[in-house]
Amino acid sequence: MSYKTLESGIASINKKLMAMGAAVESQVELAVRSLLDRDIEMAEAVKSGDKIVDDLMRQVEDEAVRIIATLQPVASDLRKLFTTIKVVTDLERAGDHAVDIARISTNIRDEEISFLGNEIRAMKDTCIRMIREGLDSFVSHDSERAYEVTKLDDIIDDNYVASVRKLYAYVKQEPGFAIVAAQLNFAMKYLERIGDHMTNVCEWTIYIETGEHVELNL
Repeated sequence: MSYKTLESGIASINKKLMAMGAAVESQVELAVRSLLDRDIEMAEAVKSGDKIVDDLMRQVEDEAVRIIATLQPVASDLRKLFTTIKVVTDLERAGDHAVDIARISTNIRDEEISFLGNEIRAMKDTCIRMIREGLDSFVSHDSERAYEVTKLDDIIDDNYVASVRKLYAYVKQEPGFAIVAAQLNFAMKYLERIGDHMTNVCEWTIYIETGEHVELNL
């Protein structure tokens, strides 16, 4: 594919980037539903859907490299293209974590875990909000909004800590649940990591505007 202008090239990349974000959102939603509903078919759909995310990542990377090679963008546009490649890497890893959750769904499909349903759904909902709003801030180069989105990561972290406490309080009453509890801990940790990846996206948004690296994931 060739581009007549840099603007059209970046617009094409942003369109694919938003499609990738929507695919990752769907992966996270389905992964958590498969976990809580013990739906193995849904878990398998998450695993097979990972290819869509991976393909979109490669398309964005290839287009960014092609633009750099053919249109010779100036420094500010180079920064946009460079950070886009970083962003799709974080998105792809978020998608991988959704697959990790789906695998756990398969592993513990016979276990009743509804006592943590509200907490896990809350973490999932905040992750999806971070994906959507984080990408919106990146595409629109809205650094102020990016700072606001990173505050959501604190909510995910707090929910994770509270959920782990609740989980292991349950294990004290039901010691035979310990192996399943470890799997659930991993699933919630994957959600926490998705929040971290979207915080990275916000950091790259700020870098586009300022040229400075900020560490928001503390």
